[in-house]
Amino acid sequence: MENRIIDSICIDSNVMRLSSINNYITSNNRKRNFLLTGFNEGYSNLDLYLGGFELGNNIIIGARPSIGKTALALELCKRFYKYNKDRNIIILFFNWEMGNEQVYFRLLCNYFQTDILTVKKNYYEYIKTSEYKKFEEYINDLNIFFIESYNNIDHISNLVNSTKEKYEDFDIICIYDHSRLVVSYERNEEQRIFELLRTCNQFKKLGILNIVLSQLNREYEKNLDKRYSDPNNTYLFGADAIQQFSDVTLLLHNPYQYKCMEWECLDSNGNSTMIETKDKLFINISKNRNGLSNFNLCLSYNKRNQTFKNIKDYTNQSNLFENNNINNIEVSEDDLPF
Repeated sequence: MENRIIDSICIDSNVMRLSSINNYITSNNRKRNFLLTGFNEGYSNLDLYLGGFELGNNIIIGARPSIGKTALALELCKRFYKYNKDRNIIILFFNWEMGNEQVYFRLLCNYFQTDILTVKKNYYEYIKTSEYKKFEEYINDLNIFFIESYNNIDHISNLVNSTKEKYEDFDIICIYDHSRLVVSYERNEEQRIFELLRTCNQFKKLGILNIVLSQLNREYEKNLDKRYSDPNNTYLFGADAIQQFSDVTLLLHNPYQYKCMEWECLDSNGNSTMIETKDKLFINISKNRNGLSNFNLCLSYNKRNQTFKNIKDYTNQSNLFENNNINNIEVSEDDLPF
């Protein structure tokens, strides 16, 4: 009787019977010993606890200024392409905080494993090298678009919707840097952030992955004068909207700059371990609708060249411009930014 009732129900394309979980798995790399349902970005612990960066999710990356939000977002762009070569990807990177030129120099720092001062000092020399031409080829082959002028919510909505309609067979990732700089008819900052997140919530229903960069307010730093502690969602600008619409919230912090030499995080076995904080960036998983929350993961972070690595994979990179040997630059495949 029950089956006949179910069979008689008219189900359209928006209503699906949960017959098998495999129908809802967008990606499953069977070389791993855990289920990966989203984009693999090559950070083993982050992949493990998040299951990858999933389409149809709103992911918030929050931090105080100059901690590494934009650097991590650019690194994720590189890794989405590098570790998901079987997928067609379009990335719309709304870089409201800096111009396209600044983003370009950041990518060069990442690629040549050096700092921006060295890049600018030697720019006219190394653009003649074969490695620079290789860098240009990699950049031009990617479907990543940096957009510095579209910060009005109506313009954003039109661009994203038209991109999804035109390239329906592509996986679309939108990155917004950062939420406080969005423009709408609302004068109140909290309301503008709410409008951005509500718009992202409409995009996620189209299967779009949204990554929103946000700032922690100064109250977080004031409280650190007494005792260092993990950041939490309440310190985010637009905290109410973020808590309502976000699926995953990642809060970046750097205990070392507050003279905290060790901090606790989880390893791949779920065990707590103390990690030395120098040259590290800690990621507090403060919200995770897809799994565990309220714990820290850790990446090695070279702020000089804007690169992040798994701790076990971290090696010190020598300056490629040492001794002005810029005509013999070689970059290994593992270090290619894209």
